[in-house]
Amino acid sequence: MCSPSTSDVRFITFVNTSYIEAEKLESIFNTLLKIEVGVLVFSWIEFLYLFYLFVFVRAMHFNLTFLFMNYGGQYFCSMLSRCIIVYQQLGNDPDNDLHHWILVANYVRTIGLFIAMYILPIFMIERCLATFFVRNYEKSRKIWVSLMILSIFHPLVFASAIAYIQCKHYILLP
Repeated sequence: MCSPSTSDVRFITFVNTSYIEAEKLESIFNTLLKIEVGVLVFSWIEFLYLFYLFVFVRAMHFNLTFLFMNYGGQYFCSMLSRCIIVYQQLGNDPDNDLHHWILVANYVRTIGLFIAMYILPIFMIERCLATFFVRNYEKSRKIWVSLMILSIFHPLVFASAIAYIQCKHYILLP
């Protein structure tokens, strides 16, 4: 059952900090968040190198490269959103000035997670089309294939992610 109210927004990227405070685990949680920031910085470096390889080294067909770059772009946005969330979770925003940006970061992160969940069938469809057009697919770009796939994929992802965020699930106990 979904709520029409946008004030009842459900996010999947926050950790329940009241439990952490009740169990006196703030120092461990903050240490783990700082380690996560270090791993995110390493991921950015890795992403930039991978992006360089996609642009300057032709190792795959154009459509497959284009789909991988699209997936990498959402990963970059998801990492950036996570950094905004971690910044707030580490207590660097005591006046809650970033509240609007936290909401945006959660939407972007949730959409990025849905892109990650739906990406495997997209690669499968592209490879099936490559098999169907086996005679000349690898020699010609056929840009329409990746554009068609993404024009179906992105509206589906955005609609699913926003429906997930806005939906309230009730557990009915007997």
